[in-house]
Amino acid sequence: MTRVSESLWRVSVNFDGQSNQRFKFDVLGDWTQNYGDNDNDGVLDFSGDDIITSVVGTYDVEVDDQTLAYTLIQTGDGNQAPVAQIDSSASSSVDVGTTVTFSAANSYDPDGTIASFLWNTGETTESIDVTFNQAGQQEVSVTVQDNQGLSAQASLLISVGATSSDSWYFRGTPNNWAALKMTSSAADLYCTEQSFGGADPRFKVDHYGDWTESYPAEDYRIANAGDYEICFNAVDKSLVVTQQGGADTTPPSVVASPSAGSYTYSQSITLSVNDNQDSAPKLYFTTDGSEPTEQSSQYNNQVFTANDITSGVDLEIRTLAVDASGNRKLQSFQYRIGDTSIGGGDFRSETIYFLMTARFYDGDSSNNYYNRDRYKEGDPQWRGDFKGLIQQLDYIKDLGFTAIWVTPPVENRSGLDYHGYHAYDFYTVDPRLESEGGSYQDFINAAHAKGLRSFKM
Repeated sequence: MTRVSESLWRVSVNFDGQSNQRFKFDVLGDWTQNYGDNDNDGVLDFSGDDIITSVVGTYDVEVDDQTLAYTLIQTGDGNQAPVAQIDSSASSSVDVGTTVTFSAANSYDPDGTIASFLWNTGETTESIDVTFNQAGQQEVSVTVQDNQGLSAQASLLISVGATSSDSWYFRGTPNNWAALKMTSSAADLYCTEQSFGGADPRFKVDHYGDWTESYPAEDYRIANAGDYEICFNAVDKSLVVTQQGGADTTPPSVVASPSAGSYTYSQSITLSVNDNQDSAPKLYFTTDGSEPTEQSSQYNNQVFTANDITSGVDLEIRTLAVDASGNRKLQSFQYRIGDTSIGGGDFRSETIYFLMTARFYDGDSSNNYYNRDRYKEGDPQWRGDFKGLIQQLDYIKDLGFTAIWVTPPVENRSGLDYHGYHAYDFYTVDPRLESEGGSYQDFINAAHAKGLRSFKM
């Protein structure tokens, strides 16, 4: 706001009359010194209620910093401009000769009605049909006017491509050698994007889709799995093959279900492997403690059983995952059965993951409100809660931690605090951290079920 006299401040605001339209005054811009109006009497109250108004149009909002009186003074005629919008029956790229329908029916006026339409083609109807007979970039625009004389404009840019009577087809390992028509992006140039993976990825370009004329003479082989743009020049029969996003350097990753850890009873374990490009990466494993190689047993949906055999690790599954690009990753999954006591003992032997619940992971967005003492719809702040922490227990366990230390979950003295280190009610958990199925006790129970100890300090 701008100071216009010794104690008077002013700002110009355009009110659109939306549902539940409201505002407040904030001295420092950080809500620590904000003012509303509890009594709706035109005098501000510190940390008061939102000021609700139904006015429409441009207003000067003034406030006196001595008396805390505020006023709204209309400066315009109250008329708001319409909003123009064009919807198209086709995408923004079409071929020469294509007819497209454009509609401005979804244009609207916040405080009135749309009175007229004027397209850059000269037509004045709500919708028009345009046939594009020339290649290149072409603009379609409309001007709408409301019943009080204000207007607005919207436009769309359409890319019109030349058509070709000829056709060329991609055939290769990505589509099991079926005939896929390539796109003509320019005269005599035909392109397609394909994702290659698996063993010996390769392709050819077929003129008629019947193998009577195809190029190159030998299959074109892809060196590294990944996504490629393939362009074929129908004049000189040359190929340009470009890998998208660079070479694949990301190894595949293995997930064990259930995750590694300590359990009370025997567990049946399965593995899954995923890669960013290879749809079928190879997975090798050992269970005798040795490091797996490509000569080790290959995983094929086997089920491993972990039983209580010793007082330590009862089963260790070591894996090697390899994708089509040659990326490799070794992982290990250890299971302890029967010795899952997590009650007493010396916590100094634990590997502890320390976290602040309110800043860790959001499992329930319904409790994301700013101030515990002043809940307001549409005013979200806090993100983390115990439901989110429960969802991430496997993540913490997979990192190798055996215990979790959370900051105090109880209510703080201030409704704005969230860290627990200014606690004043040691018997009440901050409601912004809990939800149905995600209470503090639910978190403790879930952690213990996975063999993780929990600490609160």
